[in-house]
This record gives sequence, structure tokens and C-alpha cells, in this order.
Amino acid sequence: MAGSEHPLATLFAPRSIAIVGATEKSPWSGFIARNFRDFQYPGKVFAINRGGTDVLGMKGYSSCQSVGEPIDVAFITVPQSAVPDALEDAAAAGVRNAVILTSGYGEAGATGIAMQAELLDRARRLGMNIWGPNSLGFNNMSARTPVSAIPAVLPLLEPRIAIVSQSGATASELNEFAHSQNIGTSFVAATGNEGQLSLSDVVDYLGDHAETRAIAVFAESIRNPARFEQAARRARAAAKPIVILKIGRSELATEVA
Repeated sequence: MAGSEHPLATLFAPRSIAIVGATEKSPWSGFIARNFRDFQYPGKVFAINRGGTDVLGMKGYSSCQSVGEPIDVAFITVPQSAVPDALEDAAAAGVRNAVILTSGYGEAGATGIAMQAELLDRARRLGMNIWGPNSLGFNNMSARTPVSAIPAVLPLLEPRIAIVSQSGATASELNEFAHSQNIGTSFVAATGNEGQLSLSDVVDYLGDHAETRAIAVFAESIRNPARFEQAARRARAAAKPIVILKIGRSELATEVA
């Protein structure tokens, strides 16, 4: 796959995905399962829930450890109280990448910030890459790989531009607008709280993503300017222009932009 040598290749182009917390009662599970169908995802998908039951056509298991096969990404959709155990189970199964849809962390005030710090400490101890939390995930269109609740817009068009947004709703809106203008997207990412991995990491990955010709970024903040500069220089060397919409009303936000 494109970008297969990149350190985050198994995250952004996984060959197998476990949906942790999958249940037919959850609308998120429905959105995710529909994406697998719409994208015609070529890899393996496992539904993880306490009962080990099948969900919307996905084979069910009671834990990641019980799958007995390699899992590249755990897409965690469980309530916040269950996230620590989900990470521990995924790590014990050899999973090194987790996308966390669950909210109630850094965006939820002082208590949430403290819980996010604990989450990241646990991830570091387990040796896991964390995308999110509070993230809708990402769709790697050119690899037909959705790790996301962001809906596909059909028919999929020839991939051309990537969309990287700190807002999931904005990522979805921009993807729909691009499609309405007959512009195909190669990668659509919602970075969420950026507890560990950030928009800079996905921009860096897209520098090697053959199908991406240009990168659109919607940013509330640039958490690590030096890292972003490094990624931007790589994109420039690959002749991939970056267009950024930087929002904010304060004088500092203006200066950052």
C-alpha cells in the first residue's frame, strides 16, 4: 500500500481492524459497519463485545486476545469507564494502534484533562499509538480503508486531495463539498483531541501517500509547530501544496496564523 514504509503505516493502512464495543444497539457500530461495506474494505474486521456476538455482519469475539489473529488497529467505541481495560486487552493481543472515538477527555474541562493524561500514560506504558480520543477517526480512500464513523460519499471518485481536520463534523462537511465539486478525496482525517498523534503526524504520512496531490487542513491550533514544520517541508519536497484554514479570534490566534 502507499506509504507502506512509514512508521504509522499499520495505523493508516491496516490489514485488520477490531471494533471494540461493537453492538447492534449502537449507532456508531452501524456507521462503521456501513463504511466497511461502502469502501469494500479488503482486510479483516472483528467485532469485540462482552458476549462475543456477531454484529452487522462482523464476526464477534469477547476480547481482542480471543481473536487469535494479528490486529493492526483497535477502534475503541466503549464508554469512558471501559477504555482502560480495552487498551490493556488490545495491548495483550499485540495491537499497537488504537483509534479512540470515546469522548469526555481533554475537551471536557479539568477532570477530563486529568483523565486524558492518565490515558496517555497508560498508552505509553503499553507501547501503543493513540489517535484521539474524541475522534471520528479517518478514511484512507485510496486504500479503501475506513477506521472511522465519517460516512463515505458514493460513488468514490479518483483520489486527489487529503482533508485533515481537528473537527470531525468539519472533516465530513469538507468531504461532502469536495464530492459535490467532483473532487475525489484520498484521505479524510478527524484528529480529535490529539492526545498523542496530531495533524502533523498525518500530514507527515501524506508526504509519502502517492494518491494525495494536495493537503487541506482545518486547524484550531498547531500543538507542535516544529513537528508541523518538518511535515510541511516533506510535503513541499514532494510537490504537495498545503492549504490551511486556521480559525480563532484572538490576537494570539492571528499571530499563529
